[in-house]
Amino acid sequence: MGATRVRPAGQRPGRGAWLGPVALGLAVASWVFPVGSLVSAGSALACAVLSALTGREYRVDWTAVLGGLLATGNLTFSLLLTLADAQH
Repeated sequence: MGATRVRPAGQRPGRGAWLGPVALGLAVASWVFPVGSLVSAGSALACAVLSALTGREYRVDWTAVLGGLLATGNLTFSLLLTLADAQH
């Protein structure tokens, strides 16, 4: 089994501390601004995955989890709209 995550995510040093909030901000922006939503949703998902994979001694960054979920929802919704439009 891996080491227990004991440190809060907010105590990450350097740029790693900003991955979660950036992921959440980009994910929300991808829903609010339709122009470039796929780029911002993809970037948000990348930041969320990076936050989850780096700093294993820190707890889960819930802002990154929420950002990843919102980004995945936007990408899925865009894919469904594209598929529905292709059938017409």
